[in-house]
Amino acid sequence: DTRMGLQQRGLAAWLRSLRDRDGCPLVIVELGAGEAVPTVRRLSEALAREFGGCLVRINPRESQLPEDLRASGVSLTCGAVEGL
Repeated sequence: DTRMGLQQRGLAAWLRSLRDRDGCPLVIVELGAGEAVPTVRRLSEALAREFGGCLVRINPRESQLPEDLRASGVSLTCGAVEGL
């Protein structure tokens, strides 16, 4: 198996476990994911929406959250170490 294949299967297994969980809140902490390559941002936002989770976005330049996630999320305009 390729490294990417293993990672994809691991992610799929983790997502299945999220769907099977019972009432445990999901918190997504996103560190430094910018808009130039938005793959991580899109996944974080999708998971927050699907599971009703809290998205904590930490980014010194692009920390804004989509409007529909602002009430349940946190946007920190700073670096990762400072934000944590």
